[in-house]
Amino acid sequence: MRSLKGWLRLSAAAMLVAAGVATAQAPGKDFQTINPPQPTDTGNKVEVIEFFSYGCPHCHSLQGPLRAWLKRKPPDVEFKRVPAVFQESWVPLARLYFTVEAMGAIDTLHHDVFTAIHDKKVRLQDPKV
Repeated sequence: MRSLKGWLRLSAAAMLVAAGVATAQAPGKDFQTINPPQPTDTGNKVEVIEFFSYGCPHCHSLQGPLRAWLKRKPPDVEFKRVPAVFQESWVPLARLYFTVEAMGAIDTLHHDVFTAIHDKKVRLQDPKV
């Protein structure tokens, strides 16, 4: 079983490649191939998974390049988001994501949540929200 640190590195490398930031990656040097390939929910499609937190400034910074990539992603690629929860204080942010997803509003509100938290400094604890 991989360590959490190893999975985070692999996830970060995958996101950089997906966002078009990293190029010319070499198996065994820049990443490790998972063999046998893990089953996916999408069958034969390539599955790109973004592990993120609305509270993470790095995840916020990645949203622009990621949105651009999503507009031109290949048809054989399925993109999924998974909110990460590494500490108890992140639970409300994960719940917020699942609420927005259940509303069917990811495409319209996901970026707005990042903007509210990082640019407008809105806090979930604020009674005015």
